[in-house]
Amino acid sequence: MNTDKMNGKKIYAVWWPDTESEKGVNLKSGKNIQLEMSATYHGDHEEFWIVHKNADGKEISRHNPRYVETIIWDRNEP
Repeated sequence: MNTDKMNGKKIYAVWWPDTESEKGVNLKSGKNIQLEMSATYHGDHEEFWIVHKNADGKEISRHNPRYVETIIWDRNEP
């Protein structure tokens, strides 16, 4: 993956499968939630995270995309 193109890319929605139920977990960007990809290269490896921010842009949490089932990119992203 190209970390330059992926870093900061806006995400509309993320789906994590829930191994304990059939419903899974869904998180969508909206008025109070911002989601974006963090993609960095550290010389010998790349790191990818889904960053969850509040309406003020403050980071609330990071999620390992390894366990993600589906990412829907923001429709306004190139």
